[in-house]
Amino acid sequence: MTAARRERPIPSAVSQLAAAAGRDQDAASALWKAVFGLDAWFSIPRGEGQTVQPLVLEVDGAATLLLWTSDDAAIEGGRALDVLGDAEDPTLLSMPSAGVVELAPGYAEAGIRRVLFDHGATPFLVEMNSLPRLRQESLDSGV
Repeated sequence: MTAARRERPIPSAVSQLAAAAGRDQDAASALWKAVFGLDAWFSIPRGEGQTVQPLVLEVDGAATLLLWTSDDAAIEGGRALDVLGDAEDPTLLSMPSAGVVELAPGYAEAGIRRVLFDHGATPFLVEMNSLPRLRQESLDSGV
């Protein structure tokens, strides 16, 4: 018996906004409102026990934190990167979005320059140092 192939989900609102954000400033603003409106972002855990960290890979020559806006997107992206193995229900790292923003200066100081959201779906990239400003702009505009 072979494992059932998972159907590709209907694109989320975040995916639809990410697809439009490159050519539409209003969509870009709506994208960040949606992203910062999420309670948590997801990553693939690396390490064990007290040393668990989110997935960081080199992307285009820069250390990049990989985050996903849903658990399904994280599973899909992690499988695309071949970092999850074959577990049917893999373990994910749920990270409070506000906490990640608060840690952004520390991540940047540690050399993690960017965040790549939703790899494997509709990815979008942001400079680590921009997260606090983008979150504040989203809050100021009524998120």
